[in-house]
Amino acid sequence: GDTLQRKGSPIQAITSYLSTLKIDSANRYTKFSLEKLRRELKIKLPDMHSLGEKYYNTRSYENACINFENILLIQPDDKKAIEYRRISKAKRDALEKLKNCSNNKESPCAL
Repeated sequence: GDTLQRKGSPIQAITSYLSTLKIDSANRYTKFSLEKLRRELKIKLPDMHSLGEKYYNTRSYENACINFENILLIQPDDKKAIEYRRISKAKRDALEKLKNCSNNKESPCAL
């Protein structure tokens, strides 16, 4: 996690810290580093929410999902991000299903 953070990849660093904690949940250094990084990144949450909503409103649901998942890595209990991620995933999946159905002319499928 530290290396990723130094390289300017804070989201990947959080993911790395979380992976380490799954293996060794008592690792105090990793817990401290994760919480410190989350505190530092919280200032970016308003801009991240705005970007995620922009993706959602322009029907770029895959990007919206990724953006809201990143927010949840920083602040796991963010209710707005949880809800936007849920509806973005549902709409992304529905569009994918519609695309697959329309590509399959021989066998109609139920939506």
